[in-house]
Amino acid sequence: MSKKVFSVYSKILLGFGIAIAGLCYFLLSTYINSSKSISDSRKIEMELRVMRSAERLLDDMQDIETAYRGYAITGKQLYLAPAETAFKRTSSDLWELLYSTASDSTQKSISHSLVSDISNKIIFARTVIKLRDENNATEAFNLISSDKGNYYMQNIRFKIDSLEKIGRVILNASNLRKHKLPLTTKFIIWNCNHHLFDSRNNFRFS
Repeated sequence: MSKKVFSVYSKILLGFGIAIAGLCYFLLSTYINSSKSISDSRKIEMELRVMRSAERLLDDMQDIETAYRGYAITGKQLYLAPAETAFKRTSSDLWELLYSTASDSTQKSISHSLVSDISNKIIFARTVIKLRDENNATEAFNLISSDKGNYYMQNIRFKIDSLEKIGRVILNASNLRKHKLPLTTKFIIWNCNHHLFDSRNNFRFS
């Protein structure tokens, strides 16, 4: 076999070898990416649960705040209906948040610190309501004016916002990975086709 023919066949074998190696890499990367995608989907599902439960907790606190302020001003019981619902709902929403953040140390720390703020806010709200029930409207107004309730509410809003920001970062990172995956796959397929095409040309013109 002449050196020229041997060189052509060497190029053909090299081309097929590269193409097969690329194909094996493609299959392996597809398997790895599929596994990552499943794990990623679970993480996204958990983050969405965190964001939903955090949002519900904020709604609970806002309902309670609106209720005790309205009741303190008017003395009308109808303002307390949303608060009673929110008081009952807060416990389950808080446990949902604690469960959803258990696997992330940062979110877990924020969630546990929220327990104290929410407990203080509820105690504050019930104190205002109790004072108004006893016709101590002036004391109820003074307590509201002390800004203690606002302090608890600001802490709650800040921590819930922090949880939601973490969730958005994770969701954005996941979306970015999903956009990159098709580009990597296309490049591997193009590379395999390119080497196979070169191999066929070398064989045709040999």
